[in-house]
Amino acid sequence: MAISLIVGCTIVPTIINDKSPSFDSSTPKQYSDKNSGFIGFDDNGDGILTLNAVNKYNNLIEIYGPTYKKERGISLNKNDGISDFVDIYGNNLFKIQKQYLSYFIELNQWQKSKKKTN
Repeated sequence: MAISLIVGCTIVPTIINDKSPSFDSSTPKQYSDKNSGFIGFDDNGDGILTLNAVNKYNNLIEIYGPTYKKERGISLNKNDGISDFVDIYGNNLFKIQKQYLSYFIELNQWQKSKKKTN
């Protein structure tokens, strides 16, 4: 009599529980500095970022770019989707296109969950 045993493995993802945005020292004084570098959306739905947020985006691309290409089929390069933006107060900020903002959000979640790179 033969007995077969099947053993399964379930990977449980790390749960990310952000309670508040982080402090961003590059935020202009007209805005709350607890915004994680995200000022808000423009009328088109594109995001408005601080310099620190753009730097974080580029660092995440450096870390996870090859993995993102392998898993999503999307090549990301530094400053993709980023353009200069001057707000109504004359502050030099940056705009990120909606599509790239979604990539940034996913890369940020990968970092927070300590995703392994390929």
